[in-house]
Amino acid sequence: CISSDRLQLKSRLALSCGCTADDLLLLTIQHHCNSSDTKGMNNRSNYFEVNLAKADFKFNAAHFVAFENFRERLHGHNYRVSVKLIGSRIRSDGYLIDFGDVKKVTRKICKEINERILIPTLSDVMDFVYKVDGSLELTCHVDDSKFVFPQDDCAFLPLKHSTAEELCIYLWGQIVSNLGVPFLRGRGITSMEITVAEDLAQEALFRYDIPADDPTDGSISLNVCDFISSEPKPCIGELKSNTQPQKPSLHAQLSQIISEIKAEQNGCKCCENNSICLLSQKLEAIAKQMK
Repeated sequence: CISSDRLQLKSRLALSCGCTADDLLLLTIQHHCNSSDTKGMNNRSNYFEVNLAKADFKFNAAHFVAFENFRERLHGHNYRVSVKLIGSRIRSDGYLIDFGDVKKVTRKICKEINERILIPTLSDVMDFVYKVDGSLELTCHVDDSKFVFPQDDCAFLPLKHSTAEELCIYLWGQIVSNLGVPFLRGRGITSMEITVAEDLAQEALFRYDIPADDPTDGSISLNVCDFISSEPKPCIGELKSNTQPQKPSLHAQLSQIISEIKAEQNGCKCCENNSICLLSQKLEAIAKQMK
C-alpha cells in the first residue's frame, strides 16, 4: 500500500514525464515483480550431469566371490564401466567437465586391471603366500581350495570381495584421485556415480559425494569395509523356512487328539464311530512321523 504523500510525489513525477500516476504505479509494480523473479532464479538449485559409457571403458577379468560357508567357482566377466559426474554449475568454457579428461583417466584405470585375476586382499576367508618364484599361492578356507597364479597376472585390490559393488567403490576412488579433488571441486562437481556391469542388464551402481575438504595431495582412498554391514548374510533357505507355516509338534498333535476324544464322549454312537476312525488315521500319521 502506498501512502498519500508518496502517491502525490509519484503523481508529480508522472506528470512531469508526461504519464499518469496510474501508469507510474503500474511500472513500479512490474519492476518489483521482475526483481522478485530474478531473485527466484538465483535461488534455484542448478543441476548438471555428464554421463560417459564408452565402448573402451571395459576390462576382462577372472575372479570368484568367497565368504563364510560360500565360494564361487573361478570364472570371468567382460566388465563395462560408466561414469556420471554431477555438479551445480558450468564454467566459463561451457563445460561441467571436459569429456576428454574423464575418458583419459577411466581408460587408464580399466587398462591396469584388464586381463587380470582380481585378488581381494582384505578377504577374511583367504590367505596369500607370495612365493620367491613370482607366483601367488591363494588358499580359500571355505573349502580349503588352493590356487597358484603368476603374480604379474593378478590385480591386487583393496577389496573384501571381488563383487561388482565393491569394484564400484574402488573405481570411484581411483577416478577421483586421478582427476584430483581440487580440480573436481573447482569445476563445481559435487558427486560422482560409477556403474560396473558384469553382463547385459546385470550391474551395480555406487554414488558418493566429492569431499568438501581437499586432501593434501588431491587424492582420496575409500575403505570398502566402511560400506559393508557387519551383519551375517541371511540364508535363503532359512528365510523360506521361516515364512512357511510350522507343523505342530508331536506332543501338540497328541494333546489335540485327546481333547477331541473327550469332546466326543457325550455324542451319539454313530458320531463316536466316525470320530474313532478319524482319530485312528491321525494316530497312524503320527506313528509314521516317529519312524
